[in-house]
Amino acid sequence: MSLNPICHVNAGQVRVRAPQPQDTARRSAEVPARELMTDFERTQPLTVAPDRHIDAALQDMVIGGVRSLLVVEAGEFLGLVTAADLQGEKPIQFLQSPLCSSYPCKHADVQVRDVMTPMRELVALDDAILYRTTAGEILALLQLERLSHVLVMQSAGDGERSVRGVFSRTRLERSLVEPSSTNEAQIVAFRRAG
Repeated sequence: MSLNPICHVNAGQVRVRAPQPQDTARRSAEVPARELMTDFERTQPLTVAPDRHIDAALQDMVIGGVRSLLVVEAGEFLGLVTAADLQGEKPIQFLQSPLCSSYPCKHADVQVRDVMTPMRELVALDDAILYRTTAGEILALLQLERLSHVLVMQSAGDGERSVRGVFSRTRLERSLVEPSSTNEAQIVAFRRAG
């Protein structure tokens, strides 16, 4: 059986790995959140270098069957880029900004670093939340905050933090049988507790 490859992009070079089987069973919104997180302890994250051209990064997403890539350089997590970042208004905004160093700026000048969401602007949850939160609550948070993804961070014994996984709004919406009954007040309390 032939499998479509998934690209792991590192400094502009592509390494190929086989895709992980997808669980397509629909679940209750009360299922533990950890069951619907893309867990990087079980699945290698798909990454892209910040200097990769946006068209190449979009092609990496298509090949990988994903809608986001972690932006990594020299092993350091820099941010997240989504298909919406690559195909939406961000490339045009960059081309019209003084940040574009060439004149006139062209589509060929736009790299992932120019349209990604930097780490400091991303919403992230501590991995301890995984054991007391439902998938429906995570989906409600994503919907309320109008986010497409939320990262899950893990602390190491040496004080370093790393990306443990990611929740995708699209995946949760497709995986849950019924929408969450979580209301806005519960989400505010959830964010304070996290």
